[in-house]
Amino acid sequence: MKDYRRVLDDKDIDAVIIAAPDHWPHPHGAGRLPGGQRRLSREAVSQTIREGQLIRDAARKYNRVMQVGTMRRSADISAPPAEYVASGKLGKICLVKAWMCQLRKSIGTPPDAAPAAGADYDMWLGPAPQRPSTRTGSTTTGGFFWDYGNSELGNQGVHMLDVALFGIQKMRNAEKCLPAHVSGQSGIYWLDDAKEVPDTQITTYDFGDFALVWNCALQ
Repeated sequence: MKDYRRVLDDKDIDAVIIAAPDHWPHPHGAGRLPGGQRRLSREAVSQTIREGQLIRDAARKYNRVMQVGTMRRSADISAPPAEYVASGKLGKICLVKAWMCQLRKSIGTPPDAAPAAGADYDMWLGPAPQRPSTRTGSTTTGGFFWDYGNSELGNQGVHMLDVALFGIQKMRNAEKCLPAHVSGQSGIYWLDDAKEVPDTQITTYDFGDFALVWNCALQ
């Protein structure tokens, strides 16, 4: 079935798994919630904070179950470290770090090209603006452009930071688990190619009595 809207409008379907590119989950999650299905979305659930708020509001309005899953939160190896941190055996926690260091190939600077034969390019773009298909390519290279992704912070960062947040939630009993301030620095310092998003990032989340730091270096 090519048109996802037919699935979301089908009241005989009980649940839907959303595994769309980063620029697509918001329409799946909030746009047609009155259909009635429970929704499980891959990360990231939205491309912007505002889109996430709209999904939350729609789920509350229509009394629907909308869940976001990450592999590491569900993995058996994540819970014991989180419990250990929360036990107090490490003493006072002042700094939590999450990072990603990975060698990525350059995407080069390919010329604009027509969509591949047989591809429903308009459906793939969905809510994103029209751009040459060279800028999308796949869900991996598509994430290198702001129209279709939100940098490595929204790619691998979702996974690494979620493990850290797992421990933070255990420490604080799921209370006051959002930072008071966020600051960051980033840039394209490694590969000078067609991508728009940074390949090097440092983001600091200030929780008041400790800091969570995200480091990313794609080299």
